[in-house]
Amino acid sequence: MNDVNEDSISKYEQFSKIHRHPFLTDHAALNRMLNMLRSLNVLEPAAPIVLDQLSQIVYGFEQYLLQNHGLCKTSVIRHRTSLRKFLHQYYSLGVSSFSSFSSLRGKDVRQFIVEHAHNPSSSSAKNMCWTLRTFSRYLLHQGHTTYNLSSTVPSIRAWSLTALPEHLTFDQITQVLNSCDKNSIIGVRDYAVIVLLSRLGLRANEIALLKLNDINWHASGINIRGKGRTLVTLPLLAEVGEALSSYLQNACPKTDSRSVFVCTLAPHSAFASSAGIL
Repeated sequence: MNDVNEDSISKYEQFSKIHRHPFLTDHAALNRMLNMLRSLNVLEPAAPIVLDQLSQIVYGFEQYLLQNHGLCKTSVIRHRTSLRKFLHQYYSLGVSSFSSFSSLRGKDVRQFIVEHAHNPSSSSAKNMCWTLRTFSRYLLHQGHTTYNLSSTVPSIRAWSLTALPEHLTFDQITQVLNSCDKNSIIGVRDYAVIVLLSRLGLRANEIALLKLNDINWHASGINIRGKGRTLVTLPLLAEVGEALSSYLQNACPKTDSRSVFVCTLAPHSAFASSAGIL
């Protein structure tokens, strides 16, 4: 068992690509297995990860978002991909450390946006611009640049009636709720999630962050962690309480996690981001 680690898993995945037909979920499943074995002290703790220069830049920016902007970890993950793509593209320009950002100019940022803004949806493009705009302010805040590049980041237009409807009608919500199979574990969980989305208007990220201690059964209230580290108490409606109670008693896997909603696959940990809720 001592030979089971990240290196052996990487070798297995390379072998599997050549001689087998791996599933897309194999990598995540193997990582969950490692975490579970280490939590049970079957394996040695993971070796310290030495970050390269670009990873150190990304890590510093993420800490800035957590501490100065009050974002939660699941929200910070959304900005990681855009920033890493930006840094990798301009690595050839010498942007390989904090000290080299003095050579970065607004035209470089605009060129990156022109090349990549059309690839994702308009909402993803907006998120990319927010990442670059905030990263520019972060560089100025930390003293890595002497001028603010955030003003060079354009805004992305989002035309009306070009996207899916932002909300469903009451009858459509009822149809979605009725489509949940309450005889299955996943169906009971999905029903509870949809009730929270539709009856309390919660965001997917707020549901992913929901803890058992946030539910006050006696006072009929539920604490919600919103944007900017805000904590709001909402009434625990009867329908919401019944859906949560049914899920926790009949469908929630046995786990040490204090999160209300956890993965159905072992080791039954909390969702890493709101993507698991959606």
